[in-house]
Amino acid sequence: SEQLAMPRAITSRNEVPVAFISASYQEAPWPGHYCFHGLAARKCALGPVERESNTQWPDSPSPTKDQVPSTLFAMATRQSTADVHTALLDAARDLIAEIGYSQMSHADITATVGIGRTTFYEHFSSKEDVLIALVHRDLPPKIEEIVESVEDGLPPDERLAELARGMVRYVGTDHVGLMLHTDVPQLSEEAQRSISEAHRGLTSEFAGVYRTGVMAGLFRELPPRFAGRMMEQIIMTGGKAVMESADPGVEVDQIADDTAELLVAAFSTHNG
Repeated sequence: SEQLAMPRAITSRNEVPVAFISASYQEAPWPGHYCFHGLAARKCALGPVERESNTQWPDSPSPTKDQVPSTLFAMATRQSTADVHTALLDAARDLIAEIGYSQMSHADITATVGIGRTTFYEHFSSKEDVLIALVHRDLPPKIEEIVESVEDGLPPDERLAELARGMVRYVGTDHVGLMLHTDVPQLSEEAQRSISEAHRGLTSEFAGVYRTGVMAGLFRELPPRFAGRMMEQIIMTGGKAVMESADPGVEVDQIADDTAELLVAAFSTHNG
């Protein structure tokens, strides 16, 4: 069905455009349900809607506003708001990859999604606010994926190496990952604290592996903040090397291996 852009969240039934509603009726493949389409320019994902038993669905392709079922209107409002929120985050991710966070403006984000400034401010207060929401949405699942990809039972030095490889691949192939290293120091203190919260699982994992390695006599004991900063800098340097390489897809594994080897050697008690 026709895709129609919703410039902002619907606030009353009278604001539902007739053309939008008429483009949204489409019978589902099972009785008593209808699919609702055209919620936003970039999205069309509202599932089947229960048909109200006391509602007379119009045969006309252009129903009036008063004929819109209340449950359908309520679901459209919630879904359109959620779709705009998601579209803003997705647009920010794409723009960070294309032009970088520092060059991105909230006007770029709204233009990409096809909404006005007022709608943007209904969801976020600034582009920094968008970044925080993006990091909290995308980073924890990625961290969990990296941690779960490492085999259980590995000795601390091997586990540290595997975690480093996973992080270099992430940072080197995901612009948001590298941006967290290059641009976060320029953000407000509140934003930096919030983004640090999203890193908590990763910080805890690396710290745990390091402490275990120290107790096992494999790693030198260093001040925790210094050790953590060393890990971060070595991994981010590896990620940046991947991103700046001639062919990241080809070179990422070798750079990840070299970075992991360097990181383990930096802490090893068996050097020389």
